[in-house]
Amino acid sequence: MIRYNSLINSVKTQVLLDVAETLQIAEDLSIKHPWNNRKKSAAVMSTDFIIECPDNVRYAVTVKYSSQLTKRVIEKFDIENSYWSKRGYKFSIFTGKEVDETRLYNANFIHDYFDCTVMECQKSYFIELKKILNSSSILTPTIKEANQIISDKLDICFATGLRCFKYLLAI
Repeated sequence: MIRYNSLINSVKTQVLLDVAETLQIAEDLSIKHPWNNRKKSAAVMSTDFIIECPDNVRYAVTVKYSSQLTKRVIEKFDIENSYWSKRGYKFSIFTGKEVDETRLYNANFIHDYFDCTVMECQKSYFIELKKILNSSSILTPTIKEANQIISDKLDICFATGLRCFKYLLAI
């Protein structure tokens, strides 16, 4: 959903935290630092998303289902929070409960077309699409109605019309 938000300048994923600094923060907070048993050393922590918005607003976001928020997990988040707060980032925990189901459905609906550069439908379809929908007698057509109008007017099959429609929504 982040990628569809026009108010976001950049997103980085799985950003590694400086282990020396997280060790110091853990000590300051009297929290046991995560440990890598295989390497027999302090584990390198990471933050799921670093999000930068206009006006230099920056967020560090970690993702965990609410059912996984144990005392130990929250302690680790306290280390992350301190780490990013020192850098001027707002820290938040995303559990999934914050998701608007309609927005999620819509994002999934067009997701495959977001990075699409070559479509079987021509640019002229998109010019016509706007004209067709604007001239339609249906004031607010459903996607199915809009696609049927487009498919009929452009003499293309319903599936091709739907792919074009999804592409148009994504760009």
